[in-house]
Amino acid sequence: MMKMHAIRLHPRLLLGTGLVLSAVFLLACEKEKVIEKSPRSNVAVELPKKPTLTPPKYVKQHSDGVWTVEGLLRNNKEVMGKTVRVRGKIVELTRCPPPKPYTQEEIDKFNKLHDKWKKLVRLAKKIKKIPPEEPVLAPKKQARTCNPRPKAMLMDEPANDRFQLIVAGSMYSPLKDFKDTQTVTIEGLFDMVTPDGHYMSQDGLIHLKDLPEPEDDDVQEAPGEAPPDKKGK
Repeated sequence: MMKMHAIRLHPRLLLGTGLVLSAVFLLACEKEKVIEKSPRSNVAVELPKKPTLTPPKYVKQHSDGVWTVEGLLRNNKEVMGKTVRVRGKIVELTRCPPPKPYTQEEIDKFNKLHDKWKKLVRLAKKIKKIPPEEPVLAPKKQARTCNPRPKAMLMDEPANDRFQLIVAGSMYSPLKDFKDTQTVTIEGLFDMVTPDGHYMSQDGLIHLKDLPEPEDDDVQEAPGEAPPDKKGK
């Protein structure tokens, strides 16, 4: 008969084997756990509507042939570099500040100059010469431009934030008379950049030309100074 030999295991090996078996047992227990399912909701879910691929209808031009803001910007390639007429409501306005009034020092300086002129008139009368022209204190002129440059933003009515048109020009252009929320019909060059390069838009913008300067017939008398009589007194 064959003799059975007993196998003696090292204590450390027994401890390691026990730890492995314990880990396997714990994993098996976790797998056996029943996963609880959450109750089904009875709330109806509304999916978003399928978007339409056809562009919405819009008004290209007004009945008198003037462009709408949206119509102009949608058809910008058709009129780029041309003079166009467009109508819209002013939703933003940037203008140069009005000229500052004359200071008291400037007024006093002018009054002294006017007093000298009176003396020259009396002298010219004595020696029978033509007197010099009377000096006048003309109103200060509005600055042509400033920083930031004058501009207005136009939109159609009802407003559509997607289509806003930049209208640029100096304070010698029709822009000088614009008012907030005013609806205006303007004519100008449709381009992507203003002549000075200050404003630009890939969709296009309007640049207004300067108006002809009116002849300066009216003059402003110096404050507190009465004009001389015909005899120069």
